[in-house]
Amino acid sequence: MVGQLEHVTIARDEDQYLSFPDVVLAADGRLVLIYREADAHVATRSRLVLLDSFDGGHNWVNRRYLDRPMSLARDGAVWNCPRIVRQSDDGLTVVCDLAVVPADTPPPVPEDLWKFRTYFWRSFDNGQTWGMRRSTRIQGMVPDRLLELSNDTYLIASHYHSLRHFDTTTQIVTFTRDAGETWTNTALVAEVAGLQFCEGSVARCPAGQLVCYMRENSMRNVPTHKSFSLDGGLHWSMPEPCRFVGHRPVAGLLSSGKMLVTYRDVRLANRAVGSLVGANTATMAWLGNPLDESTGRVLTLEADSSGVFSDYGYSGWVELKGGRVFCAYHHRGEAEKSYIRGVWFGESDFTAEPPLPMGRLYY
Repeated sequence: MVGQLEHVTIARDEDQYLSFPDVVLAADGRLVLIYREADAHVATRSRLVLLDSFDGGHNWVNRRYLDRPMSLARDGAVWNCPRIVRQSDDGLTVVCDLAVVPADTPPPVPEDLWKFRTYFWRSFDNGQTWGMRRSTRIQGMVPDRLLELSNDTYLIASHYHSLRHFDTTTQIVTFTRDAGETWTNTALVAEVAGLQFCEGSVARCPAGQLVCYMRENSMRNVPTHKSFSLDGGLHWSMPEPCRFVGHRPVAGLLSSGKMLVTYRDVRLANRAVGSLVGANTATMAWLGNPLDESTGRVLTLEADSSGVFSDYGYSGWVELKGGRVFCAYHHRGEAEKSYIRGVWFGESDFTAEPPLPMGRLYY
């Protein structure tokens, strides 16, 4: 126990950097978890690992690999950030981007020179076996979970470095109208010169509109932003600030009708541009109404003492039967490398008000 929340160590290996987990509740009641095993946050080798839990996340078994390992030395590419979802047909879908280094580019390679390809895999036996990887034409990196809009129409959010503006990233969504056979239509969610909207997470609001929560990566204490779509993701509102400052937001609607967003807290202890000194280095969660955040509440899921900005807080979560939530995230603390942790919580655990006001006060 840490505080009043119950935690569990899911996977730890002192020789491996374990990160970027996501979790789903399969049709047979098991939890299926996926994460990346690598040598570092910016990896030179990586592979995708799957685990099962049959007791709500307390114990994890059936460790296995999805697809083959990748390395820069052999393949010129590495797996990056996996996501997993259960679709309406009860099949599971994993989405992951492959980071490809341009040929004859000496290391270290800046992120804006990498090329990213997004693939997906499907399973129809609760994650025990998986079909061959299928390619998409999705631009950009760090894809979101696949979101079904209808039986054959899905969208996936991703981002890339802007082609029009310096020091700017562009958040988009890409559609398939034929259940993943082709991915040809793209819609712009947010691009503002000088701001770095990225790592978008799209969820349905209670009234049916879509909301995309986005990390802002300029390191100037700019809050997470959100944009709304009233037409199924084709057009989006101008981005507006949220009441929390978080990276890698993961959003979803709970059965109660409230929106839950888990994220890495990156509020700065000082506001110097580029400072990575966190005021509250922790994996966090926000709960509230996306249309009116005035009554929203936050919860510290677990503080991280490592002092290493990138080594905590990328998360994935699932609502369990009875309304409790299980969240998996990567964490470092006093360890040599990041590892995978989990935590259970409910709506009654949210008591703290967000520490930041609304408004464009940060840039």
